[in-house]
Amino acid sequence: MDTFPTIAAPTSIDRCVNDPYIESEFESGDDAARPVFSTPREGVMTLKWPRLRIAQFESLRSFCASHRAVRFLWLHPTTAKAYVVRLKPNSPRWSQSGSQPGTYAVDLQLQIVREA
Repeated sequence: MDTFPTIAAPTSIDRCVNDPYIESEFESGDDAARPVFSTPREGVMTLKWPRLRIAQFESLRSFCASHRAVRFLWLHPTTAKAYVVRLKPNSPRWSQSGSQPGTYAVDLQLQIVREA
């Protein structure tokens, strides 16, 4: 299995826990909830780099283009836990600022499949 490219660590990692319940609201105003009986999935994880250098950005972009529908290993930079992940659609997203030449602001969304 391929591994995520060696580039600068993201400055922030946003993550959430998927609520393992299905909720419904009725026209009467009542609501109901029940547990999900299938395997619960982790929420989406967003990695952010406010200033990623061009060479590292090109490495990331090339990796993402060749791994769009492929699972790969990603190592958390602070906890050192390994995860099997896949890319979410329209990821990565980037912008270039005139005040920071030679860098890109990049957001990358990963779907955690499982811990490795």
